[in-house]
Amino acid sequence: MHFSTDYVFDGAKGVAYTEADAPNPISAYGVSKLGGERLAHERCEGALVIRVSGLFGIAKSGGKGGTNFVETMLWLAREGRPPPRGGRPGARAVLHARRGARGLARDPVGAHGALAT
Repeated sequence: MHFSTDYVFDGAKGVAYTEADAPNPISAYGVSKLGGERLAHERCEGALVIRVSGLFGIAKSGGKGGTNFVETMLWLAREGRPPPRGGRPGARAVLHARRGARGLARDPVGAHGALAT
């Protein structure tokens, strides 16, 4: 199981992406996540890639300056700045990490809020 993101898409579609849509990342982050997806499939036959969008939890991210998704979006809104481009702008489905983990434990392919490829 490999966790990825909707940032593997460019956001041009304007509606939710599906497993059948071709990735087209526009950021270094999206390119790196797509590379991880491809490596997972290359190294492990039957690998399950889970693309999550707007994942957040109570813990702060050490790699993002001690913030989390919700705090970042609130800060951007206060500053009058748009959210980062990529993924599904305007149509993000936020998912609490604990809820996603519980859903994946019950049903890895059909978990609510996750897109499996």
